[in-house]
Amino acid sequence: MDADGNPYRPDDSYSRANLRPQYRQCVAASGADISALRACMDEEFQRQDERLRLAWGAIANGPDSSFKDRLADEQHIYMRDTYQKCHYDPITKDQNQLIAAQPCLTNRYANRSAALEALMHNAPM
Repeated sequence: MDADGNPYRPDDSYSRANLRPQYRQCVAASGADISALRACMDEEFQRQDERLRLAWGAIANGPDSSFKDRLADEQHIYMRDTYQKCHYDPITKDQNQLIAAQPCLTNRYANRSAALEALMHNAPM
């Protein structure tokens, strides 16, 4: 945790990703309205979640190999770290916490999707 009690994020994969231009346009058009901003974030997260599921699914459904086993372990650790460091407590439903956690999750999903997609095209399966 940092001085403000937020989870420490060790690299910029939590705060930066190559997100869709539509997301940036949506955020700009939101006028900082929290409901509109959350709708933008929810839509982008859903897109990145789908992308991650498709990429991981393609790899997971491939033939068994030591490569796939190592990647499954890596995937588990990546997702565990994502949920630990992009923390949101659904019990308290703290709005500020959600506004901080959602982009973190979206960035991590987008970055992992890009890495898995590259592996699908460049690595033996």
